[in-house]
Amino acid sequence: MFTARTIRWFGIAVALALTGRLLFALAYWVDEPLTIDQVEYLMLAENLRAGEGLAYDAGEHRLMRSPGYPVFLAAVLAVRNDLAAVKIAQSILGALGILLVAALAFRLAGPR
Repeated sequence: MFTARTIRWFGIAVALALTGRLLFALAYWVDEPLTIDQVEYLMLAENLRAGEGLAYDAGEHRLMRSPGYPVFLAAVLAVRNDLAAVKIAQSILGALGILLVAALAFRLAGPR
């Protein structure tokens, strides 16, 4: 299916993406204020971890958010309650996304 050369290029792309994302998240984007979206997703994740489901805090009326990302955040924060852990998990997930896109492209377009 994949040649050794193709696998090597995929590995390089994933390693570069992971390195770039980790450098950005852990070395550059430090001590920056959280955006409204980030605050909402973290609030939903914390409420989920507290057993309150995907609910906003009392009195909060905001836009509805899709449940996948707060569930992902809740799982990461359950392992290690730290924003650095979230940044690392997001970086890994983003780098692995390259493999998914490559596999889809290969399946749809072939080796060329």
